Amino acid sequence: MSPSDVVRWIVALAILAFGLLSHDPESNTRWRVLGWVLYGLPLVAQGIPRTWVRVYGLYAGLFVVAQALLSPHVAPHTYIVRPAHLNLVVDVVGDNLHGISGPQRLTSDARGFRTTRSVDYGDDAPYRIFFVGASTVAQEWIDDHRTFSHLLQESLSEALDLEVESVNTAVQGTRAIHFLTTMRRVAHLHPDLYVVVPGANDWGLQIVRHYDANTPEQFAHTAVHVGGPQSNRFESLVPLRRYTLEHSLLGRVIHRVWTLAKALLPGRAASQAGPSVQFDPTAAFYAEHRGSLFRADRRTFMPDSVSPDYAETLHEIARLCRDSAARCVFVTHPHSFKPGIRREYMERFWMTPPFEEYTLSFESMAHVAAMYNRFTFRVAEEAGIPVCDLEAEMAPSLDNFYDEMHFNLAGSGRAAEALHPCLLEVIVASTSPRPQ
Repeated sequence: MSPSDVVRWIVALAILAFGLLSHDPESNTRWRVLGWVLYGLPLVAQGIPRTWVRVYGLYAGLFVVAQALLSPHVAPHTYIVRPAHLNLVVDVVGDNLHGISGPQRLTSDARGFRTTRSVDYGDDAPYRIFFVGASTVAQEWIDDHRTFSHLLQESLSEALDLEVESVNTAVQGTRAIHFLTTMRRVAHLHPDLYVVVPGANDWGLQIVRHYDANTPEQFAHTAVHVGGPQSNRFESLVPLRRYTLEHSLLGRVIHRVWTLAKALLPGRAASQAGPSVQFDPTAAFYAEHRGSLFRADRRTFMPDSVSPDYAETLHEIARLCRDSAARCVFVTHPHSFKPGIRREYMERFWMTPPFEEYTLSFESMAHVAAMYNRFTFRVAEEAGIPVCDLEAEMAPSLDNFYDEMHFNLAGSGRAAEALHPCLLEVIVASTSPRPQ
């Protein structure tokens, strides 16, 4: 074997290794197979006795690697939605998700949004509310018909004698930059109101970057993670997974082509009505990670201001709201870093911050959370945007939450009750005839 042959084989193996190491284990089977094909093609090509096949096989592999490395820098993946046509039934057992038990159905429409009505996005007649946020809004362990976005749809429709459509765009792990992209992407879908719940994941990122400035931005995955522990995506390979094929420019093109092709297949609508995939999780993820507030390495962090990136993005969201025909409402992010809570409840906490060896003190977490909510008020006031102070309405206890900020079933209902009068006032004001 000549030196050039050795180099070719080494390069081909390196391409395959990059594909394996950058692959997100929580991507679905389609992306796993596609990754094997694209990253393995150069290695297969080296075994074919045609020089042009070997050379062009390497070129193809190097192109896939190069575009994956460049994508986060030239075109960050900031539009994140659930998989389209999701249809799951999650049977929650045990007490790891206190206040949630039994079968919970999670679905999404053709755009990846949680809806409980058949939404015609080309029709501007119904009053359409887009809920924008992360896991607190996504409520991935709660049945479609028990999320606070659905409950508000029903209560507002009744109170207004008006057809209200609730479209829940939220995905766990997302931040303000993702909310901004989502609002821009749905602007042509006739929104009448955006309900935006910013904060938690951005303050979490500010905390971890304070101690490690090289911490990569954690982006959400386009899957709903149910059925077991999720810690495998927070290992040492996480920095490489920002280059995963699925979220690269090439991956986004492939996804768009795949979606269009599926829409053209005959009988597609009938296949969507098939049986749901059944899960029987014990939410072991929360059992594994909770108790973070009692880690031995306890630190104090009392910043004077929110992160500059977050401040800039929230101001940009406010500018979008001012320029949009749709109204906007900002909602303060609920949390339980408040005086007087019981230790048995504090033992359920896991986001102080998550997935680190250290914890901030309770006082530090209270300071950071309150600072971000105050900033929400400040930006909204400057832009003339109404604020619903949900954080002030939700008592910090296991009656409302299964951890420090995610609602259980009862809490979801109380959140809807707390938001109803605030949103009702905004909608009445926006639908009333304006004086001449």
